[in-house]
Amino acid sequence: LSDKSKYPTFFRTIPSDYHQAKALAFLVKRFGWEWIGTLQSDNDYGRNGLSAFISEVKKLGVCIAFTGTVSRTNPQSKILEVVHLIKTSTVRVILAFVPEADLYPIMKEIVRQNITGIQWVASEAWITAARPSTPEMFQSFAGTIGFSVRKMAIPKLRNFLTNISPYSNPGAAFVGSFWETLVGCKPFHHFSVSSRSPLCRGDETPDLTSVFFNVTQLRVSYNVYKAMYTIAHAIHQLIFCNQTSPQEKCLNVSQINPKLVSLFEIIFHFVQLT
Repeated sequence: LSDKSKYPTFFRTIPSDYHQAKALAFLVKRFGWEWIGTLQSDNDYGRNGLSAFISEVKKLGVCIAFTGTVSRTNPQSKILEVVHLIKTSTVRVILAFVPEADLYPIMKEIVRQNITGIQWVASEAWITAARPSTPEMFQSFAGTIGFSVRKMAIPKLRNFLTNISPYSNPGAAFVGSFWETLVGCKPFHHFSVSSRSPLCRGDETPDLTSVFFNVTQLRVSYNVYKAMYTIAHAIHQLIFCNQTSPQEKCLNVSQINPKLVSLFEIIFHFVQLT
């Protein structure tokens, strides 16, 4: 999808996992690990990510002892097969290109069987997850390393979230279900027979200490936000350009195409970096 000649209208909000796979390969090489095991999730994320990693790591002289495939829907017999593979292998380093929800059943079984002494290398999908960092998991997964998506706070987002109310904006489609989840009751003008929550009195207020209002740990959301602003700035520059010569002409909306937006995205991103 990164090939603009084939997919000119595709714009990324998160970098391709190819870059992550390449970085993880260099990380493994940097520590001098030459004999490692790997796990992949049974989906495009795991298969494509691990394929890219193996392709890169083999160029660096690292050998793959085994590849196990995991999924959150696996029966216990399949989970035991993968854990047995890990337990009987001589490798001391295992890379898992797996979402946290798919890896968690394996993690629980590893802890149950008291398998320790393995250096785990994580993809971004589970390196920052909360459950692997619990005291229960610490004995087997302490010291796990990997790369995470950069986190930043989105300016003014918390103020926006704390001001959402079904009473100030009753026509907003998502506000009713949001309010029901947050305060536990259904606003009367959003009431439906399918809802099991009681009707609100009208004086409820959300708990501002809720994790929902913590906007300091945003990773994927921040990258989506940044990507949208990059595209917006690119389109703005095309429409409201600075004419420095008679030959330069600003475009109207009908003249804008994906190739031009991509070009101005790159320029805007470069200017931000410099």
